[in-house]
Amino acid sequence: MHKSRKIFAVFFAIVMFWNSIGVAEASTKKPSGIWDWTNGAYTFSGAADYNDLYTNYRFTNMTKAAFSVTNTSGSYSLVVKVKSVEAWYKPDKVVSSATIPPGGTCNWEKSGLDSGKQYYIIFEYPCKFYGSITRK
Repeated sequence: MHKSRKIFAVFFAIVMFWNSIGVAEASTKKPSGIWDWTNGAYTFSGAADYNDLYTNYRFTNMTKAAFSVTNTSGSYSLVVKVKSVEAWYKPDKVVSSATIPPGGTCNWEKSGLDSGKQYYIIFEYPCKFYGSITRK
């Protein structure tokens, strides 16, 4: 293989790996840290073609939350799910969800949350988005 082809192959592999793990402010792993509401609203963004992304933090100490998510993709809908963290022997529970069309923005509120529970947001791939969550 020619040297230029090897360099291109390595570059392509790096790009594919980076795209599969997403970008800053969203992660491919369920979060474990808790967001400190004294910092205000939590903002997030991310993009991935091959992995679901999660917020970097869990959210607690809230009975109502406001969500704003913009799908920056021009070609595919974005599925967003808010999940509650359940006991280790139970799957996490979807408490709210939205499907946002390409280029669209969705703003919604969820009330009836348990202030003692922990919540996080998952963005199903493919995804390209930004937004925020605010405690009400």
